[in-house]
Amino acid sequence: MNLNRILQTLPFLLFLASIPLQSQHFEWASSGSSIFSGYSKSCITSTGRLAAAGEYNQPTSYIPGSGIPTLHSGTGQDFLFENYSSQVYATCFGQTGEMLWVFQSNKIMRDASLMGVASDPNGNVILAFQSRSYISFDFEMLEGKEWKQVYSSEFNNNRAGDKLLTFFATLNGDGQVLRIVASRDFPRESWNEFLATPDGGYAITFSDELKSVNEKGVHVQHGYHFVIKLDKDFSKQWEHKSKLLAPSCCSYYIPSCLIAVGKDGDLYAAGNYNFGIAVEGSKDRMIEPFYETGQYKPPYEAYIARIGKDGKLKWVKYMNGKSLIKSIHATDSQVLIGGTIQLQRDFMGLAIDTTESKNGFLAALDLKGKAKWVQNFNASSVEAICSDVSGGIYASFESKRSGAIKPLKIGLDTIPNTYDGVVVAAFEPEGSYKWYKSSRAMLSRNTRPNLLSDACGNLYFTGEMWFVLSASMNIFDAALVKGRGYGGAPLAAKIRTTIPDELIAFNQNLPSKSAEANTVEKPATKPEKPGKNEGRNANRAENTARGSAPDSSALSRGPSVCMPIPYPWKLLVFPNPSAGPVTIRIETSYADPKVSVELWDSKGALIKVIRSAQLQSSGSLDLQEDLSSLAKGLYFVVLKGSSAAASERLVIAK
Repeated sequence: MNLNRILQTLPFLLFLASIPLQSQHFEWASSGSSIFSGYSKSCITSTGRLAAAGEYNQPTSYIPGSGIPTLHSGTGQDFLFENYSSQVYATCFGQTGEMLWVFQSNKIMRDASLMGVASDPNGNVILAFQSRSYISFDFEMLEGKEWKQVYSSEFNNNRAGDKLLTFFATLNGDGQVLRIVASRDFPRESWNEFLATPDGGYAITFSDELKSVNEKGVHVQHGYHFVIKLDKDFSKQWEHKSKLLAPSCCSYYIPSCLIAVGKDGDLYAAGNYNFGIAVEGSKDRMIEPFYETGQYKPPYEAYIARIGKDGKLKWVKYMNGKSLIKSIHATDSQVLIGGTIQLQRDFMGLAIDTTESKNGFLAALDLKGKAKWVQNFNASSVEAICSDVSGGIYASFESKRSGAIKPLKIGLDTIPNTYDGVVVAAFEPEGSYKWYKSSRAMLSRNTRPNLLSDACGNLYFTGEMWFVLSASMNIFDAALVKGRGYGGAPLAAKIRTTIPDELIAFNQNLPSKSAEANTVEKPATKPEKPGKNEGRNANRAENTARGSAPDSSALSRGPSVCMPIPYPWKLLVFPNPSAGPVTIRIETSYADPKVSVELWDSKGALIKVIRSAQLQSSGSLDLQEDLSSLAKGLYFVVLKGSSAAASERLVIAK
């Protein structure tokens, strides 16, 4: 990304007015305008791309300023939606934030509901959605042990209330449909997770109600948590159920049940329930509340279970303290869970202190279910978790803390103004805190955020940004993101935690996470045999974002060395306010041949290059600058490298 060009052509007042950079940086960010929804599902493909998906519903006419729905990439691309209600869309991003392609389901059907997005071993994107409406594609369905071709005309002529189907569309590296299969096995329920498994298959979790007749002949219904394993051809392999024992049906938490995939293929399920739970393969578990309950205050708790590759329960552990699990992730050596806990209570054998609103927790269990460590924070909850190749942990926080409330604190760092903002923190495998990353971009809670990592541990954050009236949001370090409208907008951002490959030669003495990380190569795929709907599929080339091309270089580059950024770049300007003479102290944690310092005014105009781009080794440097010739007002000092950036406000007062 040409940062100089972007800074000169885009408004960036809000970006520069943000707090000084205290951690690793946002490399790029992407959002949208007048879309009124976010990215609710996302994955990293086996070729290292970010694929994010959401649902778009045409807004009602009374929403002011409803313009053409548009996606904005991290590299300045715009993709204009067709203003069509009830459709699923998916975006695939390249290494530098460019939109490689955008898929819109209205190209092939009238109405669709998003279920999930995952990747197959060949780097293709698997988009799962449901529909019972008019379609314009042929698909395959498993009848017994045979695959049957179903033609769109047959489906459309015979559709009825029981014709709701779940479709799995395989999209290739250009965003075009290779194959679509369908299943009748799933109800019209939202899936909490849709994940790829090591054997090439997939795992799903969701909640639903089942009706039955009891021994007295009375029709009853109960809620269940479902974990379903699919083969690589999307046929059901097995199903595991946990029955909710609530006296009336049914109350689900959001999320109600989650899964994480272990390296060996076992699944780790986490669920939230009230009154009681009957995990298949275990005894019934009723909550014995030690706190006040009532008609509108039912007791609630959470559980974690390990389910083997055969669908059988290996173990289940229960939590207490009015706790809810919001996220779960499995590494080679431990299971990580995050969420919220309301009451101070023994935490699975570990002590925990929930005083002073320390409700958000992050904890680790060993692979046998024994609690190893727990940390809690004065945040609402831990919403998402991921890890890197060395076992390092990353967590996304939900925080409701504004300027009038005691700020969020993680480790020894105090993070102000985090009300519904992006807050991501890094931890060592044993739970010790490393650094945080935050942005003042306000998030909508209509969509749960997702946190992903690539082979080197660079992070990707997806969710839903919230725009208030018409605003230009440029608040992600050097990664400027634009968008306008009122309501939600899709958000995707990359947080770089490793030194760019082109700077490795300047930093040979720094440690790497692994000798050589996964090689990103273009997968070898066999061409699909032409079918009856080949022409229809070919027309879907229109999905490609305007002005973009597939990032073939990102797919064919050689091995990448995972060299972590040792600590954040820092920038300090003093005295501040100043009558003119100032000291600018910069600190870089790795060598970079293009380190510069610039001065900008509050309107986004470059005033002066204080230090031209040149090689800077790791360490600190003080620059003396006399700015007494400037008019009084607000200015911004910007430290930039090849990809890193930091800024600090400077007030000239006379």
